[in-house]
Amino acid sequence: MLLAVLTSASVQAATTTINYFYDSHNRLQTVIRDDGPTYSYTYDAAGNITRRDTSATWLSSLTVSASSTTIAPGQSVTLTATVAGSSPTGTVQFQINGVNLGAPVPLVNGVATLTTSQLTALGNAAITAIYSGDPSNAASGTPTSITVAVKNMHDGDLNGDGVVDLADVLLANKIISGQMTPTADQLQHGDVAPLVNGVPAPNGVFDLGDLVVIERKALGDVNF
Repeated sequence: MLLAVLTSASVQAATTTINYFYDSHNRLQTVIRDDGPTYSYTYDAAGNITRRDTSATWLSSLTVSASSTTIAPGQSVTLTATVAGSSPTGTVQFQINGVNLGAPVPLVNGVATLTTSQLTALGNAAITAIYSGDPSNAASGTPTSITVAVKNMHDGDLNGDGVVDLADVLLANKIISGQMTPTADQLQHGDVAPLVNGVPAPNGVFDLGDLVVIERKALGDVNF
């Protein structure tokens, strides 16, 4: 019959502590990791290991990112969840403001991705995710959310200062007259014509109609 544990040792690896416990015959009896599992060893009369039992699961951690943190309503954005653990499998459920977004996504090499265009409401969307866990890894969720801002990108704000004024009108004039080449961001913000019921209905081009609408907004004739 084995006696109580007589000796032990600890190893600190990165942020993980591993404790080794030995019996009176200096045989490894138990291994305890602070990041999850505990291993117990059984020996025969000759001192050979006959069994290793594993209890509990590895702790897992989950992080989420987005391909863009500022998008227009309905614009496609790719969400990525990365699970750290012991070769994790299983699925990840993405959520927007606490509501499930689509079906759970299977992990591939510890990563799950979801491309969606369902963020249509203006404002900030809180993105979180929940990992299902598997036989070797405990379930987990994102400790904090990431924010994707859904904004009206067709607003006439060519210089990105948050207001539409004379500076934007001058930039629009330069673009229309060919004096400067607009960036992709300026083309998106400047595509505000035509107006339908006072709201931009972008047509994919930046022309004189857009300049007129930007001038009207700078003067306060329209507000969108």
